Amino acid sequence: MSSLLSREFEDSQKILDVGCGRSSVLIGVEDREKMYTVGLDFYEPYISKSKKLSIHNEYILGDARQLTSYFKPKSFDCVSD
Repeated sequence: MSSLLSREFEDSQKILDVGCGRSSVLIGVEDREKMYTVGLDFYEPYISKSKKLSIHNEYILGDARQLTSYFKPKSFDCVSD
């Protein structure tokens, strides 16, 4: 499974993971350290859980419906949910 996920993200250098905290698909991606990943979730306990697992480089506590408030257009190569 992890190699399948890795292929999905192999050309991506910057990834936004929406709803990152409860169960991020990025945890199973090989070579994740070569990517810059941002985790976004609205629920602080999920952000804390993800931080403990060191899944992402950066975390944002926020609402996915307001993405344009947090990021400029074309800020990411890929968005995962």
